[in-house]
Parts: sequence; C-alpha cells; structure tokens
Amino acid sequence: MKAMLLVLGSVLLCMLQTQAAIPKQQNLNIRKVAGLWYTSTMASVSHNFRNDNRGKKIWINFLQPRRSGNLVLRTLTEKGSRCEEDAIVLEKTEDPALFRISNKRSSEFHLVKTNYRGYLIVYARNIYPWQNEVPILFLYGRSIYTKLCTMTLYRSLVRSLQLSEEGLFRLRKPWKCLNTED
Repeated sequence: MKAMLLVLGSVLLCMLQTQAAIPKQQNLNIRKVAGLWYTSTMASVSHNFRNDNRGKKIWINFLQPRRSGNLVLRTLTEKGSRCEEDAIVLEKTEDPALFRISNKRSSEFHLVKTNYRGYLIVYARNIYPWQNEVPILFLYGRSIYTKLCTMTLYRSLVRSLQLSEEGLFRLRKPWKCLNTED
C-alpha cells in the first residue's frame, strides 16, 4: 500500500512539473487575442506526427471571447473539395492563459506567447479528437506568412518544451477556404 501511494505521488509530482514547464503569456488581454488567426506551423513529441499530418493545409481560426470568460475556437479546414467548420468551447480556468474543455478529462489549451497583432503560440493537449493525448505546439498568425523572427521564437519554444524538431512542419494554404487575397 505504501509503495502504491509512493508511485501515485511520484506520478502526480511529474505531472505538476510538466504543467509548470509550459510557459504562459503574462498579462494576457483576451480581447486582443480575438479574431482571425491562420494555423501555419505545428510541432509535437510524436516522431510520426509529420507523416500522419502530411498534406494538411492551413486552418483558418476565429477566436471569440465570451462574457463568461470562455473562449470559442472556430476552425475552418479544407476536407477534400469542401470547407468544414468545427467549433470548440474552451472554458476559462483560474489561470487567464489556460483553458479546458469540460467534457474531456485532460484537455489543455495554453496561450503561451503572443504579440496580438502578428503571432499567437498555443500549447494544446487533447483538444482535437485526432490528438490522442499528444501535446502539440501551434503557431498561429494574423497573416498566412510567418516572419523569420517569429519562426525563430517558435523553434526555441519547440526545443524548450522538448518537442520533436522532426515533428515540426508547416501547413500549406487552403485556397478553397481562403476568401482573402493575402
């Protein structure tokens, strides 16, 4: 019994240490995060992540804060010859940079870093059905183009979170879902 409690305590401690290692945006202004974002780059710990997601295209995302403090993530993706929209309600927590999905046991959506007008970096775990507990670091941009300095910052976060550089990949433009001429 003591051994089992010791193991359980060790697992909980490891989980807390992992949680603490994820950087979070300081002084987050959720209203400034609202609006249109393009998913341009993703990285994961999985070595198969790049192969599993080869051919995926840039997602168009709309972040909508609610009066309750929750955040709605609407994602428009190209599936075959048509565009599909998914919406996820991200529920606020005591930490203004962390959101969860109540019906999913271990979902996390961390707002890691943003300058509000150009880029947003998000650490997500178990948000999408295809994630299967694998953490992913997303790079979103207000434009479909990513600046070199933003990519450098993103890559340094990939390394600091011990995600796989081999799993890092950039997405292509979804011309059929994209209505603007960026």
